[in-house]
Amino acid sequence: MNTSSVYFWNPNPGGQARAWSCLKDIMFISGGNRSGKSTLLCYLAAASMLPHPDEEEFSFFPCIPDWDALNPYGSELTQKLRLTRKITLPAIVWFSTKNMSGHKDVAMRYFPELLDGYIDREEWSDEPGVWSRVVLKNGSELHLKSAGQGLGGFQRSNIDLMINDEPFPNTIYGEQLARLLDRHGRMVIGATAVTSAMDTQAYRESEWLIETFAEPAKRGELPPNVEQISIPLAENPHVDSDYADAMYQMLPDV
Repeated sequence: MNTSSVYFWNPNPGGQARAWSCLKDIMFISGGNRSGKSTLLCYLAAASMLPHPDEEEFSFFPCIPDWDALNPYGSELTQKLRLTRKITLPAIVWFSTKNMSGHKDVAMRYFPELLDGYIDREEWSDEPGVWSRVVLKNGSELHLKSAGQGLGGFQRSNIDLMINDEPFPNTIYGEQLARLLDRHGRMVIGATAVTSAMDTQAYRESEWLIETFAEPAKRGELPPNVEQISIPLAENPHVDSDYADAMYQMLPDV
């Protein structure tokens, strides 16, 4: 029995739990800073590469353990989810953020612990202290990428899961989707999409996400294979939401 912390993780009730069990092809997770988006993304990535205790040829995801049951990993809800969607191992996961240095705050905070004991070899990027690629003992691969790499950084491979942490240019969106087709893969986007004309790049990268996901979701017009999920800051039990709300009153409504 392996003891990766992904096996014992309990998502916060609300948006985090809803996103954890979502099986749609494309999922856009919105929410404020410190709401728990990036943590969720790392656990989803690890769960897609690690084996399920009862089906080692398939990924741990989707699985919602029931700790009151004799077999926590074979709960009724888990069985229902796994009949709908699961990943044949080994899996290939791309995890992207704005730039490679940005991985120090998220990817390199979570993945060394989540993948501990499963790693076969590590390859390092030009950014000190940041992986480029990690190959697990079961053959699964994690690639850390950045939006700054442009189209060239997202070509020539087929993958099972594309994760974007924070807003990114829509110029690479289509290229990322193309990598998923052969493997019937998924894309998960976690972003605090805030529009501000003061930062033109941030405005462009957020505006297309709002127009593509948030606004159609409000109108009930998203395609059936796409879901938009919000994670309010108040759902993070590690943050004093009353204090945060009072501080954020000093910001514009957007």
